[in-house]
Amino acid sequence: MKAMDLNELKSPLRLQHALIHLNEVQITDYLTRGVNAKISDNTFQINMESLGLLAGETDGDVFNVVKNIPGVHTPSGKPGSLNVRGNTFDQSLIEIDDIPIYHNGHFFGAIAPYNPTTVSEIEIQRNTLSAKWGGRVGGLIHMTTKNKVPDSTSYTVQANTVYAGATAEVPLLKDKLAFYVAGRSNYPGVNSPKLRAFSNLNFQGSRLESVANDVNSDYFKVGFYDINSKLIYDINENHKATISYINIQNRLSAVLEDSDDKDNRDFRDLYLDNWGMTIKWEGTFFGQIKCTGKSKYIVLIY
Repeated sequence: MKAMDLNELKSPLRLQHALIHLNEVQITDYLTRGVNAKISDNTFQINMESLGLLAGETDGDVFNVVKNIPGVHTPSGKPGSLNVRGNTFDQSLIEIDDIPIYHNGHFFGAIAPYNPTTVSEIEIQRNTLSAKWGGRVGGLIHMTTKNKVPDSTSYTVQANTVYAGATAEVPLLKDKLAFYVAGRSNYPGVNSPKLRAFSNLNFQGSRLESVANDVNSDYFKVGFYDINSKLIYDINENHKATISYINIQNRLSAVLEDSDDKDNRDFRDLYLDNWGMTIKWEGTFFGQIKCTGKSKYIVLIY
């Protein structure tokens, strides 16, 4: 209502505060199966093995799953550009098996660099973190890969229009020792509609926009892969040792030609090599005292 319309009223306008009482509301499920919320510390836990279907998500991309949590959004539209309650991506702590990750994923954040077949649980915190995580202010996305010795060997193959991958779970000693390995890679030389859409999203408004539509041509090439592996040793019922390893590779090369002078060319060659390893031991003494030892190695090369 406009202010001038209020002046034309012949009688005073009375505003009254109204209270609306709702009946009791009982929440029986959240988003889908496999997502649990802890009100006490404002934490969300996602069990990837029992996770149900999510709208718009068909590939099991880890970041696409996380962005469905309230308080987490992607202003750029890319799954890897996660903002937690107003923080930027680089202000959040992202770990997989206690290995910190310092980049937003494959193809400038268009694809999460974590194989969904190996990730077992995801813990998400959207407020000030406890002393366990350094007491920092920002978000937390902590991923844990499978941590049990399987009963038998199993293989998994995954493929979509952007990448293909395979996973192997091999018990080396019954109930004692197991090895997990998983790898994914894009299709060399293939330009799919989804990859082209990612490319246009990444480079719209930039100098590379003119060549980005024709992915893996003579003038624009992209490549990426990731490898996850884990060795699990159940020493006894009170002690467990694990060695986790991840390697993430990204490459992009582009050639820009001057429309007026074909001999005038501008080259782009970007390369990212990120690998990390964690050696972890967990033990319980006297049924009450629990100890954990970790050793981390992280390398990031641009």
